Amino acid sequence: MIKERNLFSSGPVVVVEWKFDKNWTVKYISSNCETVLGYTKDEMLSEDFNYSSIIHKDDLERVSKEVSFYTKDRNSYEQSYRIRLKNGEYRWFYDFNQVIKNSSGEIEAIRGYMFDQTQLKESEIILQKMNEELKLQKDIAQKANESKNQFLANMSHEMRTPMNAIIGLSELLADTKIDEQQYDFIKKINTSSKLLLGIISDILDFSKIETGNFDLDSKAFSLENLLSQLNVVFSHIDNYKHIELYFYNKSGNPKIVLSDELRILQVLTNFINNALKFTNKGNITLKIELLEKISANSAKIRFSVQDTGIGMSKDEISNLFKPFVQADNSTTRKYGGTGLGLSISERIVNSLGSTIEVQSQKDVGTEFSFTINMEVLEWSKENLLNSKKFKILIVDDQEISRVILKDILENFDYVTYEAKDGIESIEMVKEAEASNEPFDFILMDWNMPRLNGKEAIKKIYELYNQKEIKKNIPSILMVSAYSKDEINLDDVHIDNFLTKPITSSTLFDALAQVKKGIVKEINSSDIHKDAPNLFGLKILLVEDNEINQEVASMFLQKAQIEVDIANNGLEAVEIYKKNQGKYDLILMDLQMPILSGYDATIQIREFDKNIPIVALTAAAMIEDKEKVLKFGMNDHLSKPINSSELYNTIIKYSKKITKKDLIFSKSQSDENIVFDWEFLEKSLNNKELINKLLNKFIEQLNTDFASIVEKVRENSSDAPSLIHGLKGVSGNLGANSLFEICKKIDSKFKNKNAVNSVEISTLEEEIAKVKFELKHLDSTKNQLNKENINILSKIEFKELINSIKKDLKDGSVIFEETLEKLYLNLKNSLSNEDIKTLKDFIDDFEYSKALDILEKLDV
Repeated sequence: MIKERNLFSSGPVVVVEWKFDKNWTVKYISSNCETVLGYTKDEMLSEDFNYSSIIHKDDLERVSKEVSFYTKDRNSYEQSYRIRLKNGEYRWFYDFNQVIKNSSGEIEAIRGYMFDQTQLKESEIILQKMNEELKLQKDIAQKANESKNQFLANMSHEMRTPMNAIIGLSELLADTKIDEQQYDFIKKINTSSKLLLGIISDILDFSKIETGNFDLDSKAFSLENLLSQLNVVFSHIDNYKHIELYFYNKSGNPKIVLSDELRILQVLTNFINNALKFTNKGNITLKIELLEKISANSAKIRFSVQDTGIGMSKDEISNLFKPFVQADNSTTRKYGGTGLGLSISERIVNSLGSTIEVQSQKDVGTEFSFTINMEVLEWSKENLLNSKKFKILIVDDQEISRVILKDILENFDYVTYEAKDGIESIEMVKEAEASNEPFDFILMDWNMPRLNGKEAIKKIYELYNQKEIKKNIPSILMVSAYSKDEINLDDVHIDNFLTKPITSSTLFDALAQVKKGIVKEINSSDIHKDAPNLFGLKILLVEDNEINQEVASMFLQKAQIEVDIANNGLEAVEIYKKNQGKYDLILMDLQMPILSGYDATIQIREFDKNIPIVALTAAAMIEDKEKVLKFGMNDHLSKPINSSELYNTIIKYSKKITKKDLIFSKSQSDENIVFDWEFLEKSLNNKELINKLLNKFIEQLNTDFASIVEKVRENSSDAPSLIHGLKGVSGNLGANSLFEICKKIDSKFKNKNAVNSVEISTLEEEIAKVKFELKHLDSTKNQLNKENINILSKIEFKELINSIKKDLKDGSVIFEETLEKLYLNLKNSLSNEDIKTLKDFIDDFEYSKALDILEKLDV
């Protein structure tokens, strides 16, 4: 102890020993106490001084409790508390304490080793305050972000309401009696409105991404169809800049892939829109190319959009993907846009497992690209068109245009030749005629140097009139980035006209039409949409906006639906109370005066739990959709109204629709669902039968209908009967989209009209979707675990045969497990070939033939 006391007589550590009594009377204090604490040694050792009196009053209770707690079963413990120095200042001290006991084990005193830790403690306090401030700022930022997202949602809601009227009424107006020019104006209004809606969707998407509510939806689709959709989107862009747009789906690419088609479409649309903004002359090329065939079922695909625009510097590229940042933030707003497109595109591509690559050179152009690994459901096939190798001359001054057309045509197994302008094309026509191997087709661009396409065609006809071309003149198709009206082709004959960008589908159609003597401009989209016949249904429409009432009512009346209107939630409740049982469905707006859609739903649910209530609202956020379900609604539809989605949802919840109605109507309106499982279960009401029919369907697709696409493409004599058969099977099994395309092709065959390549491509795509869906069904639904099927005794076998014979006579459905048991135990009585024949009879419901086989058994 003496050595210890000498050790701590100076320095920062103070040793104190106090009695374990009420006042913690000091027994010993090291001589450096005055230096550290300000009290003399005599002051602290006097009977009037107690140690507890200099501990901060806010710490004393805690320190006392800790002493009582720790001294029960410990020989040492640590504490931290504030001590009042003699000058009145409080400082923090760390105290390591030892418990001193007598020979009887009773506590006599506590010895503490104390050192000043004020600086450390103050740092901790500062850090704690900083953390609290940081948390506060984080909470403020989070609330600000939530407010921003709510603002975006509200703004989107307010914008969607008038957009609903513009898009809906323009679509309805297109179905009235109007002339060609009026229809063109309406179509442009509709297209422009949808582009504006795309900007609104950008705002929503950005909000979804920031709040983590952004999901991908992978489905089967064809790359060619992806380009066809883009062709529709950009087919009405005014070509005042004289820019040529090219789509290049390289040969060898997969045919059907699995990914999020809509999101890829969104990214590519954004890339092309940007290219159009920043390109004043030249061309824009969208290219899809196979980089690597990873396996038979997967591939690495690169998507790119290259332009000949203004280009960018490295600094400009570095700001590309920042949200709300635009290429030109000056007051002139030269280029427009929200500044969100590329930011959203980057996050979509990241979600797809890739990154956006940018290559650019000032005043030369820019390329945006991304590469993703995709599951391949079907690869492209060669020799798709005809066995005849047509000889085709491609005339275009743009090399990229010639490359794309050459690639498409050679994939059709056509022989191609190239000319760079009108003069060169005339010379090549002469040479082909001289060699007695004239061209079958000429694809002629219009705007070319030296001699444009229009003048070149006139020269070719002059050669024919002057007998320099003795045989039939080649079929001439004009291919241009300009519209037919802009070129004014009244004084020249062409066999068909195509507007760039060209896809293999549009080119196929144009060539096929020429061969059949049909002349048509291939470029435009149609905004006419057929409505299903839903006669007999009655719907209560709850909507406060008069224009929205009119739009929704006209869509419903177009489908022969009877509509009653309530102007607010209170009216809806009163009308429905008076007319319970009248309505098949309620379409409910959410934000209305007097009584909201939410509150109206709550009141209706008090006396009717079953009536389907579907929210029809401009609120399109994820949380809005979740909220309507929580309030007792069945589903959610966003404004502007998508007529297909509207009809599909009505059909989904309408019990009055018969099996026939459902097949014909739902297939027209539902483009996404491969199988209508709800319809199958309701109409067949037997899971064993459903599984059996689906197994039979996949077998037929791989046998009876295996060559149906090729047969339709070749216009084979048995194609109509195959299509008619597939239409019936797909319709009965609720394969709605497949049924619809079969129905369309079947109608064309009956009317002796040509089936175009888009329809053939759609047929191929829908068959692939059905196969994919059936392939991924739970195996337990479609096949039994044969290991659990036992060999039967003779008596058991006889009982089984008699039971199955009875079912066959009665026409009853036989469970799969029973049939598997039968086939396994028949191996000693029938050959494998006879067992297969029996199985085929039962699967095809030819029960009488199956019964004949079993009747001959000796059991």
